[in-house]
Amino acid sequence: MTPAFRDWVERARGEPVSAILATRQIKLLGRGNRLAGPCPKCAGTDRFAVDLEKQVFNCRGCGGKGHGSISLVEFLDGVTFLQAVEIITGEPPPKEGPKQRSGGKQERGKFVCAYDYTDELESVLYQVCRYDPKRFSQRRPDLDRPGDDQWISNLDGVRLVPYRLPDMLEAIANGHPVYWVEGEKDANTGTSLGLVTTTTAMGLAGKGHWERGAYDEFFAGANVILVPDQDADPMKGGALARVIAKRLKPIATSVSLLNLPAKDLTAWVEQGGTREALDQLPIAEMPIANGHDHTEDVADFWEVPQGDPPPPVKWLPKRGFVLGFLPPEYLIDGMLQRRFVYSATGQTGHAKTAIALCVAEQVASPNRNAMVGLHKAEKGNVVYFVGENPDDLRMRVIGADSKRSDDPLGDRIYFVPGVFDINQMYASLAAHVEQIGGVDLVIVDTSAAYFLGDEENSNAQMGAHARKLRRLTELPGGPCVLVLCHPAKSVQEPDQLLPRGGGAFLAEVDGNLTVWKHDDNLIRLHHNKMRGPGFEPMTFQLEPITTPKLVDTKNRLIPTVRAVPITMHAEEQQQDKAEDEERAVLAAYLQIGSQRPSIADVARHLKWLAGNGEPHKSKVHRVVERLIKGRKPPLMSQTRNEKYQLTEAGKALARDYALHPRSTPEPAYDDAQDDLI
Repeated sequence: MTPAFRDWVERARGEPVSAILATRQIKLLGRGNRLAGPCPKCAGTDRFAVDLEKQVFNCRGCGGKGHGSISLVEFLDGVTFLQAVEIITGEPPPKEGPKQRSGGKQERGKFVCAYDYTDELESVLYQVCRYDPKRFSQRRPDLDRPGDDQWISNLDGVRLVPYRLPDMLEAIANGHPVYWVEGEKDANTGTSLGLVTTTTAMGLAGKGHWERGAYDEFFAGANVILVPDQDADPMKGGALARVIAKRLKPIATSVSLLNLPAKDLTAWVEQGGTREALDQLPIAEMPIANGHDHTEDVADFWEVPQGDPPPPVKWLPKRGFVLGFLPPEYLIDGMLQRRFVYSATGQTGHAKTAIALCVAEQVASPNRNAMVGLHKAEKGNVVYFVGENPDDLRMRVIGADSKRSDDPLGDRIYFVPGVFDINQMYASLAAHVEQIGGVDLVIVDTSAAYFLGDEENSNAQMGAHARKLRRLTELPGGPCVLVLCHPAKSVQEPDQLLPRGGGAFLAEVDGNLTVWKHDDNLIRLHHNKMRGPGFEPMTFQLEPITTPKLVDTKNRLIPTVRAVPITMHAEEQQQDKAEDEERAVLAAYLQIGSQRPSIADVARHLKWLAGNGEPHKSKVHRVVERLIKGRKPPLMSQTRNEKYQLTEAGKALARDYALHPRSTPEPAYDDAQDDLI
């Protein structure tokens, strides 16, 4: 680490957590150094806690936790360590030209990533570093300077272990197969497919460690499937795997060979390979006989047939081609089709879950005339995967049920809380679905919760993840699958709402619905990708709910919300109300703007008071945020001392409003809604 780079990181690390919270206007309550409040990421009420003295944070809702400002930005924005440092410092990492080593050799190239090799307790023993152009090196922690992120560029005296050792040992203990591949990138790809995958460092150069038995202890009793690279050079391709096969004969329970119809596992997945297709590929079993050297068997074992030849390409005349058309089968008329996968992308707090529950209720309820807005809902069974915030979801369901006149317990909806590997649990899921008579709608809340890879921006991993979700459409009943997704960062408008994780995920889904909260309680549902006919934008209103069925341990009411489709007339009324509020705030800042008033000053000037008689600051703040972020150009801006002022465009509009006033009703205070925003 160069001095410039270290200084860059240290500047970010020195930024207090309180400053990160302040710049993002995250308001928490508490005494002294301990604060708590709604999580800015998952919106779980009173689940987000911060200790300013220890500089630590955690969320009991989504499980996020960490230490220091860099970790907090990583959590809030879903970014990498380096991206978080850049956000805090406002500067890109310092760059230096290529250096010369002793002997005149140039540096390896641009650092890409480091792969951790850990012991059984997940302590890092060493790393394999990858560079661009493609090159690798190994390094071990400097034990004389622990915690200083210092490394020694050799593996002298280090215990050599297979990659992803803890997962591998657990698989062996449970009798599951272990796939060996050539390289850490392929091992990560295998993990994204739901396989237990390992490799060993140094590639063919590490052959001697295998021959000397460095890895024997780890593979005892294992069922090993070797997946060598398909190298163009027949003398080179699979050379290390042949050494491993020979070594493992007297150690492992079984040794098998899987030849891929691609250069390597990652290339095969990028070409469209799936877990299902992998399971269909032929595997050659190598005979194991304890105490007998089957050296000659290795050569025979290696000559594995590549399977049946590929089917011929279909050539169809026009008549034959059009006869293959299948009419769309809608679950929600004109919106959602059966056996299709849709993503529903929206920012945290923009009511993705509320809308998903609204759709689920219309499908699962006994009401035969159920509608989603103007779209008729077919009736059927719903399965809801609760990967995030189960307590919040329970409250929403209880609150929504309290508003119904029928028997909500008659809904044919089944909740599956907890995160699991969909591929590994598919047979169990299918068996349960068969027992309930099939499923018509599957809701996955959220995509991120069920993504088991290690790199959200990897096209290979996210493509494999999307194909895993598509497999749910094959459950008995041929359901529609709706996957709730977080968007990429820095979204400024609805058209930018794309599911996080690169283009591969978006390419795999049949439609991407967009969920955009454009007012305090109005949400617009539309789409920016749709296979087949689209639908007109729909508007939902967030309806605050309190009910005696939803109280805390001290019998105090807990507020929640539900999403309700509204008519165009009701939407216009809501928009008029929002515009009246904006006019009032602009006029207030124009009248007292020279004093740079606080939010409380503006609330008192407008006589917007909360239920306890205090200035209704959160109401003013929400209107100001709309004037800053919801208008182009912005009508207001924030000063360095965290006060607000009118922009030139805002002053012009405020003067116009002053010349053409209209009556503005005083907004009613709503405790429940205020607590939930």
